Amino acid sequence: MRAAHEGRSPHHVIQGVIETYINFPPLQNSASYSLEQVMQQGREMKSASHADE
Repeated sequence: MRAAHEGRSPHHVIQGVIETYINFPPLQNSASYSLEQVMQQGREMKSASHADE
């Protein structure tokens, strides 16, 4: 079995992948968060787990 991209330049392979996003857009919006939000959530989870001790 031959690969679908065999004999094609990397540019054409990438272009083909990108075009699938036009035909099949994401089903939901991407998540938006900052590193500070992630760090704060980690601190909150850590303090909540130590509150039981």
